Amino acid sequence: MSKRTPAAVIADRMSPKKKVKVDSNLSSNHFPNITTLFNKDHKPIGWIFEGFFDGREYLKKLSNKNGSVTVIGEIEFKAFSNLKTKWMPESMLGDHLWGIQIEMYDGSKEDDTMRWFPAEQDGVAMAWAKKIARSMIKAEVYKNVEVKERILTKNEECDFMARFATVSYSEAASAISLEAIAPGAFEDLI
Repeated sequence: MSKRTPAAVIADRMSPKKKVKVDSNLSSNHFPNITTLFNKDHKPIGWIFEGFFDGREYLKKLSNKNGSVTVIGEIEFKAFSNLKTKWMPESMLGDHLWGIQIEMYDGSKEDDTMRWFPAEQDGVAMAWAKKIARSMIKAEVYKNVEVKERILTKNEECDFMARFATVSYSEAASAISLEAIAPGAFEDLI
C-alpha cells in the first residue's frame, strides 16, 4: 500500500476561475501576501494580493459600490465607493495578482451617498491591509497572510493605474503612446 499525501484544491494560477488539485506540500510553503502600494509621494494608490486565489470572492466584495457592509470572518468592513478590484494576469508588479485600486477624488462626483476611502490619512492603507489579513485568517481561508508595503516607480504606478482603466489596457497604452508623439511646439517649423 502506498501512502498518498493529501491534495489541496487551490485555484489555477493562470485563471481566477479554474480550480486544480495541487499537492498540499506545494501550496503550504508560500503564504499569500498583501502589498500596500504607494506612489513616490508616499500616497497610497492601492493593494496587490499575491496567492489570493481562494480569497478572490472576498476581495471582490470589498470594492462594493452599493454601500453595503462586507463581513469576512466576523470582521466588518465599511463600504467605499472609490475602490475597484481587478484580476491582473500580468503586470510590472508580478503575474497572477488581484489588485484593488483607490480611485482618487477629483471633486466632480458630488454625491452624499458616496463614501471615499480615507487615503489622505497616514497609516490607514496599511491598517486596512492588516484588517483584511486578520479577517482571512479568522474566516479560515488562510493560516497566515504576510502584509508589506512598496513604493512604486513611475512606470510601475502608470502600469498599475492603466490596468484599472475603463478602456482596455492596449487602448490605454496606445493613448499614452500617441500622447508622447503628439505635435509639439516645433511642428510648424518642420
